[in-house]
Amino acid sequence: DVATLQSSLSTRELFQAISRMNEVDLQTLQRATKVMVTTMLKQQTGTRWFQQRLLPGLPKQIWQPHEITRQVLEAGATRSNAASVEENCKARLLLVDFAHQIFTHQEQRAPAGKRLTKQNTAASLHTYL
Repeated sequence: DVATLQSSLSTRELFQAISRMNEVDLQTLQRATKVMVTTMLKQQTGTRWFQQRLLPGLPKQIWQPHEITRQVLEAGATRSNAASVEENCKARLLLVDFAHQIFTHQEQRAPAGKRLTKQNTAASLHTYL
């Protein structure tokens, strides 16, 4: 969500934010990026054994940061991914609302038509998933 939000920042705002990062922030961001690459993209972050994680059952694919960045920016510029982004956002919105109601016990306070239940949430999620 944060990565998606940062993509809506202007280039100036993005570079201003980056310029305020210290060494610890940059190291933390690099570690978080490596976790995202291996868990979300299912790719290795380097060619050396100490740069890799076990990814059983997956073909060995090395992350190419420039290529991924280019693909994402190109898709955003041409809006070729607009439909999938919209569908993913709808499904995640349902999940976020459902989780929020569970964790804050708001089921009883929500109006009857807006109250999330297992049945209507499962049916809605099935539509998007």
